[in-house]
Amino acid sequence: MTINNAVAQASLAERLGKNRIIAESGTGQYGVATATALNVFRMRLLGPEKQENKRWKNGEGKPDALVACVGGGLNAMGLFHEFVNDKDVRLIGVEAAGFGLDSGKHVATLTEGEVGVLRGAMSYLLRDEDGQIVEPHSISAG
Repeated sequence: MTINNAVAQASLAERLGKNRIIAESGTGQYGVATATALNVFRMRLLGPEKQENKRWKNGEGKPDALVACVGGGLNAMGLFHEFVNDKDVRLIGVEAAGFGLDSGKHVATLTEGEVGVLRGAMSYLLRDEDGQIVEPHSISAG
């Protein structure tokens, strides 16, 4: 899944006119994936093929809606990027609600969070009543 995410992020950065991508990973896997996504020679060695959603975009039928999990490290953008500007296709991002939004044990930063800066990057953050950043609750492998 890492390479799918990196390719989508590199495509988005290119579309936005950006020429620099920073990868953050404790194990270095995102760094390798990002370098691969930015290196045409390596991409050709990996033999990427046309994604299913690109076939939809090119007129071989089109979905009414796309649904993907969103949150840290997930590759929703890999599915969504071809349809960001397509008004006919609904893009639905689903966040993990854990034990419920009222429990405080969830990772629904887009639903329950607010814009803030963490490690120099603007993001949606969960905060406590004093405004301190709260770690999201997750049981994911990552």
